[in-house]
Amino acid sequence: MSATGRKKSLWIQWIEYVVYRVMALVLRFLSVEQTRRLGEWTGALACRLFPSRTRVAVRNLAATFPAKSERECDEIATRCWRHFSGEILVYVRELDKSAEEVAGDLDLVGKEHLEKALGKNRGLIVYSAHFGNWETAVAILPTFGLPFTAVARPLDNELIDRDARKGRERAVKVVPRREAARALVGALKKREGVVVLPDQAVFPHEGLVVPFLGRPAWTTSSPARMALHFGAPILGVFCVPERGRTRVELQLPILPDELSASERNEEFVTLRINDAISAIILRYPEYWLWMHDRWKRAPDA
Repeated sequence: MSATGRKKSLWIQWIEYVVYRVMALVLRFLSVEQTRRLGEWTGALACRLFPSRTRVAVRNLAATFPAKSERECDEIATRCWRHFSGEILVYVRELDKSAEEVAGDLDLVGKEHLEKALGKNRGLIVYSAHFGNWETAVAILPTFGLPFTAVARPLDNELIDRDARKGRERAVKVVPRREAARALVGALKKREGVVVLPDQAVFPHEGLVVPFLGRPAWTTSSPARMALHFGAPILGVFCVPERGRTRVELQLPILPDELSASERNEEFVTLRINDAISAIILRYPEYWLWMHDRWKRAPDA
């Protein structure tokens, strides 16, 4: 569905799909580096074609980094557009690869954190963010030794979404948001893994207000609620693009059975997740999706 809630007409979807398939074909003849450069060029163009989204990004950056000038925030916003456009094209280029092939191009850092989490034998809640190339990071999950279930919002174009879904399902079972609660709970009951991206704004009835990048933000509490109910460890997984190879960083896990009595609540665990996501964004600000209005509806936002 589109942002307006209206379904795109089939002929518009077909036009977009044909353009997408032609682009995918062209990308096969380019190297990864050439693909990224093409994406960076289109990202710089998108920065100007979508000024309202760019303004949201600059506003978010200015509020997060008050010491930075408007010019510096503009530059980070442009790099953000360039980064995501480049990574999207790389993802499209590699859609026909198996998860094993994609994972072979990734360097895993922090494997000891994974081993500690899996040692609890209570399933696993993996969280990430709209950071780096989160779609590529999914390819590493089969190496964790558990089946995973992930929630994904369908793309506006049903034809393109079919290909994107095929790419995700190389590594995880994908369920739509309307089926998320039952699917995720079912997976954890079987001590399997689930994947969530908790870095976007939610409606007040869906979460809690906790700090994100230093400002109050409505944040989903479902990862914390599931972890506390099932005793499942929570592990942060972030994909950091680098020239040549891409690094996947595993964070220190949150282990419910090792929390103190005062820490065993949804607000504390949700804050721990937000703090971990915030920390990596502050390290690499151009890799996060600043165009999203993360702080909408929150007090003092």
